[in-house]
Amino acid sequence: MKRKLFFTGLLFLVAAGMSFWSCQKDELLQNAELKVAVIDDECEPYMEYEILAGQHTNVGKLVVSNDETTLTIEYVFNDPALVKEVHLWVGTEPYPEDIPFGPGQFPYKDDVAPIQTKWEIPLASIFGDEADPCNVQVYILAHAALTNGETAWSKGPATGNNWSMYSLYTICCNPPTQNPGCEWIGETAWGAGKRYVTRGNWATYTSYQSSAPVKLLAGQTLEAGWINFSAVVDGYVTITIELNEGWRLKTVEDVIVKDAVKVQGYTSTPPAANPAPGLFTTYKDNKLEFKVPYFKFYGIHLDVEWEKCEEME
Repeated sequence: MKRKLFFTGLLFLVAAGMSFWSCQKDELLQNAELKVAVIDDECEPYMEYEILAGQHTNVGKLVVSNDETTLTIEYVFNDPALVKEVHLWVGTEPYPEDIPFGPGQFPYKDDVAPIQTKWEIPLASIFGDEADPCNVQVYILAHAALTNGETAWSKGPATGNNWSMYSLYTICCNPPTQNPGCEWIGETAWGAGKRYVTRGNWATYTSYQSSAPVKLLAGQTLEAGWINFSAVVDGYVTITIELNEGWRLKTVEDVIVKDAVKVQGYTSTPPAANPAPGLFTTYKDNKLEFKVPYFKFYGIHLDVEWEKCEEME
């Protein structure tokens, strides 16, 4: 009798467990479907990857984006003069084992100055005319040979060949669209002040002052906003940048680019030489309010855009 009751109870527990799993499974499937839908709706066809020389030294970034027909890949180096050669390969699977691995074998390359650093690759050439690239991941091998003898790769998983790496990018099938009547025009902006050099580059640096805001000038003459310095607290200053209406930080498909704001502090008058914002070290990010150590002078550089709209007739 006890065995019969035990067996009946066991059957009940198994049935209840199966019923619970069935409900949980349905809920998980519903959540999974919802998650995929959200990812698709928020698709952003833009990514940046560090370019590393000798495995550890940042020498720039690889910018990857796509629209409905084209995959765009661009090398952005901190010091373009350091680049000797670039080699690029893109595929839907890892590099074929039956083809000797070597950057010289890659289909997109250049070794003649000025070095080509941007490629616009038709998606059809990667996936075929009939294939749907939506949400498909591609493997990118982005290599550079530098004049100092170093080798550089865009950051990502290791390929298994020396220390070379892949960068992985997912094709966005639902990129956001802009108002066709407006476009954003890119400009370089600096905190107003004295010029680094008297000829050529118009870049300027400003003296620290907390008593009054400093103009932010784009394209040398356009007023893009204002820069405010706080009082010095424990050796630090808070810098707040206010952009005028119709201005924004450089943006690609509604995503503000990394390092759109760059600052270099100086304890004395900056050297009379063209500055390299990509090498600024005091601050480098895309926030409009941030804290930095106190310096007598600051070079404040922004990548900005202003909105140009066609007038409605």
